[in-house]
Amino acid sequence: MALEDRGAQRDWRRMLTFLFAKSIEGSGGIDRPLEALHRLEPCLGEQGLADNPVQALVLSDCLEIAAGKAGGQGLGEWEDRYRRGCEVGLEAVNDAKDRNALLLALGRLGWDRRPGVGVDARGTPDIIWLPVPDTDTPAFYIARYLVTQAQFQAFVETPDGYADARHWRGFESSRSEPANPSWPEPNGPRTDVDWFEALAFCRWLTARSAVAKPDWWVGLPTDGEWVQAYVGAIDRDFPWNGPSDPNRCANFRGSGLERTSAVGIFPAGRANSGALDMAGNVWEWVLDKYDLESDTLGGSEVDDSNDRRVLRGGSWGGNPDSLRSSNRFRFDPDFRVDFIGFRVVCRPPSSSVDH
Repeated sequence: MALEDRGAQRDWRRMLTFLFAKSIEGSGGIDRPLEALHRLEPCLGEQGLADNPVQALVLSDCLEIAAGKAGGQGLGEWEDRYRRGCEVGLEAVNDAKDRNALLLALGRLGWDRRPGVGVDARGTPDIIWLPVPDTDTPAFYIARYLVTQAQFQAFVETPDGYADARHWRGFESSRSEPANPSWPEPNGPRTDVDWFEALAFCRWLTARSAVAKPDWWVGLPTDGEWVQAYVGAIDRDFPWNGPSDPNRCANFRGSGLERTSAVGIFPAGRANSGALDMAGNVWEWVLDKYDLESDTLGGSEVDDSNDRRVLRGGSWGGNPDSLRSSNRFRFDPDFRVDFIGFRVVCRPPSSSVDH
């Protein structure tokens, strides 16, 4: 009865999780403890999540414990229920920290099946390509989500991926061993990745034909393409109207997460192109060099120089001003840190942009 009586009280969350773990030890298996979790099923509905998501958080904790004890076996009946609850929660749960906890648990359980977040049956990233509207340059597509941990890890582990010299052509001397990401959840953005690794990943996607149209190729966005996809051709600071709500628009310092968030949990911050997380979560590498002397862009050549490269969009540790479309950041191309990731675009073969 404790699940029902105390499950909605935030300060009881850890105790209930502990009691659930003890019940698994006492019963010698997960079947009976899982039966008790059915009392929490109503919390996964839209109204229950909107009123108080704490019971859903307790449920997610317990499901992770059960999965760890049983190696993921025996939880099949819960997958669809919990996933549907998380999908509802993207709109119903107002607090960004609660929304993130639910979706990260979904990823750790291996249940995040949203198109564009993981990999397909071949182990190739399942990129959802969005056409960028009102483009003055040749038409291009942009990925709905940041490149996720699951997607980049597939690149690292496959023989034709990170280790394949073809993807490092022109900057071979900059190739190194991949770093371990600061946060390992498969549905979070890949961090601790440098500009050269991001470009090699793009070439791998092209080689695997993970493209928007036949014979097109994948690359990093130019500075201009990134802004076009973010706010469009008009002079706007943000893709949304009104103040930058830290619970609804983006993961930045005011959201209180103090880390990356699962991709796509800020639908109110949707960009002009429909892409998610272009504001906040992680800074995104773009193709362009940065000219320190003139404080301007310095070209988009692909080479192994140590010229600083531009980053866009702000991050989980930044202030609201860093989310503005006019704001640029820059780092050395071999720099890796837990607030930098990347997103990919797809261009026609006639494009003059270097890749």
